[in-house]
Amino acid sequence: MPAVPAVRHNAAVSLLRRPLLWTALLALAVAGVDLVVAEPGGAPGHVVISAEAIAALEARLSAGGLPPEPGEVEAALDAMVREEILVREARRLGLDEGDPVVRRRLVQKVEFVVRGGAGAGPPSEAELQAWLDGHPEDFAQPERLGLEQVFLSEARRGEALAADAAAALEALRAGADPSSLGDPFMHGGSFQAQTTDRLIALFGPELVEALEGLEAGPWSGPLASPYGLHLVRIESRTAARQPELDEVREEVLAAWRRAREAEALAQAEAALRARYTVELEGR
Repeated sequence: MPAVPAVRHNAAVSLLRRPLLWTALLALAVAGVDLVVAEPGGAPGHVVISAEAIAALEARLSAGGLPPEPGEVEAALDAMVREEILVREARRLGLDEGDPVVRRRLVQKVEFVVRGGAGAGPPSEAELQAWLDGHPEDFAQPERLGLEQVFLSEARRGEALAADAAAALEALRAGADPSSLGDPFMHGGSFQAQTTDRLIALFGPELVEALEGLEAGPWSGPLASPYGLHLVRIESRTAARQPELDEVREEVLAAWRRAREAEALAQAEAALRARYTVELEGR
């Protein structure tokens, strides 16, 4: 194969700063195109860039409908060759040995290859339904509450807090407008379809625990939080339930794939380990 044309350093640097060029190189790498290979059985100093890689690179650089700029392909090829040479020299000098970052990266690449080959075909509807049925706790829809509240600030009202809350509750039950009562609350006064975890984050666990015994409809309280007292009206209560497959299809599919990948990785690791004799000195 003829040698890669030389490209002047300044021109190559300028071209390699172009985002389109780096996008093309990254896309080829992600697609699994071997950009640089050694000639089978060739000398250690022999570097080959395959015709497939060159054609794929040119196609990626022309993806916008315009041909590559002058010298753009040559700059990319020059960068590939430079990287390959420096990587080989680093290995020759043993710079990759004993480096925990390099070792971890190699482990990750092997795991990526194994995981990428797992579950090549999509699962059937029956498989997804079986996964959902077998892991109900992972996809359960929690109870949700809708509520309205009037807040009375302990910091503002001090010793009058309890009396003010009792008066406000009486007014609410008599039909008063909630927006005309109480003090501003940082999270507002109306909350729709909130989970228990979200309500705890808003009001604290003590108040949320007290909500469990309230019926929907009437105003209740006062209920204490770290901020003061709250008068609460439960507007809606949606019970916890198990969703249908169509509601959580993407989540179930992702979980199924993760499991298939983990299973494939475990099998591959077991097969590889069987090829080795492990000795733990002193154990």
